[in-house]
Amino acid sequence: MMREFLWHLPPASRGRVMALAAGVVVSLLAAGCATPIASAVEAHSIIAVRGDGPPEQGNDGVVKYKSAHIDGVASELIVRSAHSTQATPATIEEVRRILYAHLKEP
Repeated sequence: MMREFLWHLPPASRGRVMALAAGVVVSLLAAGCATPIASAVEAHSIIAVRGDGPPEQGNDGVVKYKSAHIDGVASELIVRSAHSTQATPATIEEVRRILYAHLKEP
């Protein structure tokens, strides 16, 4: 739908519209990050960081660790990976661990 909308705009306007849309997405993400985790929710964090350096100074090629880190989570796992870490064995094992832990809860 966005592509069709952009197609009808003059070429000079397309970049401005895309920049505005990106700004809206960033604003929504920032608002979500400012929302605290509900006390009834046990949150876990899996953060991808490339390389071997200190995670706190690293990033996954898209997101910096300090932007991905959430204070107060039940667990945080650093996976040495690029941004799309969902298929790495360490990530899969951590998701499995979290799911099994929650199955054992009353």
